[in-house]
Amino acid sequence: MVNLLELCKNLQQKIEKLEAKIERLERENESLKAENKALKIENAELKERLGLNSKNSSLPSSRELYKIKKDKPKSDRNVGGQVGHKGSFRAKMDADEVIKVKLSSTCECGGEIAICKGPYIHQKVDLPEIKPYVVEYQLEHGRCRRCGKRRSSKLPEGVTSDTFGPRVKSIIAAFSGFYKKFKTRNSECRK
Repeated sequence: MVNLLELCKNLQQKIEKLEAKIERLERENESLKAENKALKIENAELKERLGLNSKNSSLPSSRELYKIKKDKPKSDRNVGGQVGHKGSFRAKMDADEVIKVKLSSTCECGGEIAICKGPYIHQKVDLPEIKPYVVEYQLEHGRCRRCGKRRSSKLPEGVTSDTFGPRVKSIIAAFSGFYKKFKTRNSECRK
């Protein structure tokens, strides 16, 4: 009988442990179900987002994850300019300086080169160097012999006392405004 009581006691303890374990597993199961539901929702949103591109959403084309390239049918034309197509070129300008580049009269193979009448023309366009135009005003000054006051001649009418003229000021304004340059860069340019 004693063994039977002990056995019942042991079984009771095991049952309590198993019930506690079942309770813990049920709570864990509920937690995993909730997490699974949230992940399913997130997965659906991501799948929907994958289908979005610049054509069916407000996304800019630069933010597309992958570009969809249309397969063009292969053309029987050669790549580049087509035969018979009239090319368009920049109009020739009047040259300020002409430099004739001579061609050697002999080829690498040792043969003589027949020079054509009209040369190929290559024009290089550049701006002339900008050189500041400086006007110096030398103002006479002195002291009155009678009262001792210092006197100086005045700048001509229309000439202001600042250093830069209207053209330089407009360039500085363009740099600091339109071109959004910093003041330090402006001061470097003025030097």
